[in-house]
Amino acid sequence: MRSPRDILIVLLLSFWPAVIAAQGSADSFFRKDFFPMEKGTYWIYQGTVKWQGGDDSNTKSKNVLVKMEVIDYFHKGEISAALIKGHPADLAWYDPQKKPGDYLIVRNGDRFYFLQDVSALDGYRNLINSGEPPSEQHLFFVLPLKHGGHFCAADQPESPHGFYCWAVDRIRPVYLWGIEGIHSRKSTEYQLSYRTVPDQEISYLASGIGITRWIYGHHGTVSDVDVRLVRFHRAAESK
Repeated sequence: MRSPRDILIVLLLSFWPAVIAAQGSADSFFRKDFFPMEKGTYWIYQGTVKWQGGDDSNTKSKNVLVKMEVIDYFHKGEISAALIKGHPADLAWYDPQKKPGDYLIVRNGDRFYFLQDVSALDGYRNLINSGEPPSEQHLFFVLPLKHGGHFCAADQPESPHGFYCWAVDRIRPVYLWGIEGIHSRKSTEYQLSYRTVPDQEISYLASGIGITRWIYGHHGTVSDVDVRLVRFHRAAESK
């Protein structure tokens, strides 16, 4: 007759392959689906900008909406890319006449890259023509994200204070609610910060959604941005 301990071991061994398979499936989903890239996917953010300038030196404040949309998509092997029009970064150094900028998110396996302006357009053309991912100069982050992780450009040594590198400042469970297009649900939020001497940028990311909050702050002349995701639309994946 088997002891309770023997029975427990048999049960664990019988379930272990299923646990491993489920974990493998979850990890694959996490890597593949972390940042939505389907053409037509868009995000709308709402929040506040503050700036200083114009006819006087007084600080001004305004409630704003900004849209970020995938306008084209590339995929080849382990490389996927989303060419994006608009981003909360357009609100830094606020100018109401400024047009939405060009941005590029690239995934190469577990490595993500972020390019903007001319670099985004050049990077996308290079992907289409050669299939080569961006250089490490444009590294954003590497999965899996872990608290305290740092991601630096190839030519940027990590400073003792963590400046000029992306850093994972916090990972926490959150409950997503009040966002149009997303059913209220639990998720995990990753806070990534990029700090320099004059300013800092903070991106809050949620797997399968992308940026849920974006903050920018300049330490001298006032230029502050704090926007949150209020609407999300994920386009159907092209077959």
